[in-house]
Amino acid sequence: MNRFLGFSSLGLAALALVVALANSSPVIVPPPPVVEVPGAAGPELQVLEKRVQALEGTVQLLSQRLREAERRPGSAAAPGEGAPPAALAAEVDQLKDEIRGLMAGEALNSEGGREYLKEMMTSVQDEMRDARRKEQEQRWMQAMSQVQLDRSGNWRKFVSEAGLNAGQEQQLMRRLEDEDARRKTLIEEVRAGTKQPREMQRELREARKQTDEEMQKLLGADQQKKYVEARRDEWRQARGVGGPGGPGGQGGRRDANGGGRP
Repeated sequence: MNRFLGFSSLGLAALALVVALANSSPVIVPPPPVVEVPGAAGPELQVLEKRVQALEGTVQLLSQRLREAERRPGSAAAPGEGAPPAALAAEVDQLKDEIRGLMAGEALNSEGGREYLKEMMTSVQDEMRDARRKEQEQRWMQAMSQVQLDRSGNWRKFVSEAGLNAGQEQQLMRRLEDEDARRKTLIEEVRAGTKQPREMQRELREARKQTDEEMQKLLGADQQKKYVEARRDEWRQARGVGGPGGPGGQGGRRDANGGGRP
């Protein structure tokens, strides 16, 4: 009897549920409201984001391949072992080139990337020019130091051969020391950019001319001839050095008395 009542109650409950569903009106679920996000991403931004995601994925893939290649046995030679296989080393180098090429290619696709690469190229070129200039200046300074030693010896030889007295020798050495001091000052000014090389050459010619005029008043005829020869020897030695500060230099070829040479 109890079992019959249980089945009956279950059937009545199911029938009531069917009737309720049949008589109820359909429930309309409203669509979710559209929320407008200020400054929503446009098509161009979406494309850019996709490119960035693709680039990141590619870089990660290449980096993973590179790490795997470097972790392979023989990729890095331990102390006392032989070099890694050529094929494996070539694969590692190729992966590195692919990563560098990928980054460079992506940079060239944007205006900012191109400007950055231009600035980098300009910076590298400036550094190379500065390095060459410093190297040339160093070689020139070494050559000039040797010229100064030879110059001092040549003038001492002139003093002996021309038979200069103590007063003449003292005056000559003082004028030559003034020329050397002026030359060093002008070279530093050219390096600092406060004076042009042509201006330096002009002032050096004026200093030599003053020395020549002063010595002409003190030397005899034979001594004057030897003095001119000493000046010419000095000019020939410095002409081989070239660069700023040389008696020949870039401002034109000069004779011993400051005049022009063809």
